[in-house]
Amino acid sequence: MKIYETDVDILCKFNVIMFSFLGREEDTTKEDFISFIKKHIDEGYPCIALGIIGPPEACIITGYRNNGEELLGWNFFQEDPEFSSGIKIYESGYFICSNWWENTDTFLMEEIVFLYILENLQTRR
Repeated sequence: MKIYETDVDILCKFNVIMFSFLGREEDTTKEDFISFIKKHIDEGYPCIALGIIGPPEACIITGYRNNGEELLGWNFFQEDPEFSSGIKIYESGYFICSNWWENTDTFLMEEIVFLYILENLQTRR
């Protein structure tokens, strides 16, 4: 499993944006993805994923159930009949997806942390 992390300095409102990536490679397992998702969700950060439902377009993962087997979030294709087979829609409008690993277009998880905002929020509390 390869997780890529980088810090990027940006000359705007944020001091640093930190990215973590997990790509789907030959040796990457479903358990690697579940561990990545759970770690970031449990720390309070959503994940951006490519795939999950439909083609490899960005969607947001905001939660999980059943120890990560079911993912919750929002995806542009979640109500598209071509791609939504087996997808449930929660009352909040989020999808509930348990067949996400079978979608071979699921190949990237990304977590983004805006450090400047987080530091400012923590110092104001």
